[in-house]
This record gives sequence, structure tokens and C-alpha cells, in this order.
Amino acid sequence: MITFEHVDEGILEVFVDDEGKEILLSLLHNLKSPGDHEHLMTPAWSGHGLSEEANNPVGKVIQMVTIGMPKQKRTLPEE
Repeated sequence: MITFEHVDEGILEVFVDDEGKEILLSLLHNLKSPGDHEHLMTPAWSGHGLSEEANNPVGKVIQMVTIGMPKQKRTLPEE
């Protein structure tokens, strides 16, 4: 189980069980090159990987999550 929940403006909570933790770690490990990405979706969105059940009473379940590497490396401006 993996659940991404929007709790408040600017706040995202992520919940995982043991299986979800392994799925998420594997997904992150498989991102190798700029532009690589993976989609996780709830069954309601004809997907897999994400749970539709909220864990936080005020959390709104996010139906689709894309995790990826940016296509270009970003540099921080010098101070």
C-alpha cells in the first residue's frame, strides 16, 4: 500500500506499508537517466500502485503520482 495525501496547502503526506516501501524503493532505484519517470495510480484511475484509502482523516487521496528525474540538471543561482 502506498498512499499520497494532500493535507493542507503545501503539505503532502506519504504512507507506505512494507510492500509499498519495497515498491517505492524499487521504483526510485530504477530511475537511471534524465527524463526517466514512473506513474502510480489508484484503481479508480485504471491504475495500480496507489491505495484509495486515506490514512489521515483530513487527507485527500491523490489519484495519480508521477515520480521522475528532470530532463535537465538544474543549477542553483549563486548568492
